[in-house]
Amino acid sequence: MNSPRRTPKRLVRILLIGFLVMVIVFTVYAVWAWLSASQFGRTYEAYVEAQEEYIEVANKPAAEANPVRRQVYTLLAEVLQVEMSNEERIAKAKQGIAHLNDMESQIDAIKTEADKVIPLLNELEQSSNRVVAVQSGASMKELVSLGKRQVEIISDIRGLSYRADYYTSEVFERVIDDQGSMTDDHKSYLNDIIPQLEEQFDKRTNLYTELKENDDRMKRLADGLGI
Repeated sequence: MNSPRRTPKRLVRILLIGFLVMVIVFTVYAVWAWLSASQFGRTYEAYVEAQEEYIEVANKPAAEANPVRRQVYTLLAEVLQVEMSNEERIAKAKQGIAHLNDMESQIDAIKTEADKVIPLLNELEQSSNRVVAVQSGASMKELVSLGKRQVEIISDIRGLSYRADYYTSEVFERVIDDQGSMTDDHKSYLNDIIPQLEEQFDKRTNLYTELKENDDRMKRLADGLGI
């Protein structure tokens, strides 16, 4: 006869325990999500610092103010357009190749900076996947997506920079191989290779434009998230 009177109390106790478990689980999950969002913000600060250096290094090979680049193009113009002795033309072509080696070091530096940015992007992606808030989580994921696109763009810029320098080097090498003389065959060769050079420059210019647009979009998203 006592059992029926204790059953409601037991049921209440079970429901209370279940409720407490749910509260604890929800609290733990909410704290975990909050910590993930906080971690995203801290990691993003480190990412921005690395990304700024990454973009600066990526811009350097094509920058108008880059003294090495300006010297290469000056020598290229002189070799192709200015009247001079064969010996002088060979000397300038060799100078051009030496400067292109310096340019290659600048392009190599892009990969070094990429190796710093990519792990931070991976951390950001992991943190964004743990964020509960739908809108914040979506914005964080979009930031990560844009960041990955930045890496792709800069990788393409790096490849095009190598290719453009390769074609430029070919011009200087041909001058040296022809003993500094500008033969009809050499002029025909130049007519073939210069359009390829121009194509590489045009593609790279378009990528730099997209890089700037992506960077601006990321800054707007970050401002919206307050990070």
